[in-house]
Amino acid sequence: LEPTFTRPADITIECDELTTVAVTGDVTNETDMCDATIQAIFSDVVVVGVCPKEMVITRTWSLEDDCGNDAPDQIQKITIRDTKAPAFTCPVDVTVNCEDALNPALTGDVTDEMDNCDTGLDATFLDDNSGLVDCSGPIIRTWTLMDGCDNTTTCDQTIMVQDVTAPTFSCPAAVSVDCSSQDIDDLTVTGNITATD
Repeated sequence: LEPTFTRPADITIECDELTTVAVTGDVTNETDMCDATIQAIFSDVVVVGVCPKEMVITRTWSLEDDCGNDAPDQIQKITIRDTKAPAFTCPVDVTVNCEDALNPALTGDVTDEMDNCDTGLDATFLDDNSGLVDCSGPIIRTWTLMDGCDNTTTCDQTIMVQDVTAPTFSCPAAVSVDCSSQDIDDLTVTGNITATD
């Protein structure tokens, strides 16, 4: 007579979990009329999903006794998903001068991107400058971190912009003009300033 057994139940696990039988389940109730040491074995067929970290494992369990009697194979479906969003620390809100507002080295950057399955993730940002008026006001910087399965984490950082640096300019060189000349009002003759801010 053929041996009998009960396959483990179908299961869905996260992509960072192992696919060993300790996690996905092992065969139970292995019985045979003559062989007391029978042990089921398995073979896997893996189909990768649309997302790189997702897949379906079709695990075929087989059991044979010492006399070559085979139990009917049993199929277990192991579904692997990535449902956990990545994590990072949002830069703190800051106040900066207007020329520093777009420099993450001065406003704060994300350096601790983490994910349960992906590596090498890099947070990006988009700025809402609608609150700026004449070089002053808030920039709302939205940071986004997405893993390979489109799980996404976002946070908002407020960058208060201020203009505390006075403009500078270079005074024209001294010139001499005739007192009856109209050139005294001609900046191309008397010279103009060069200003920066």
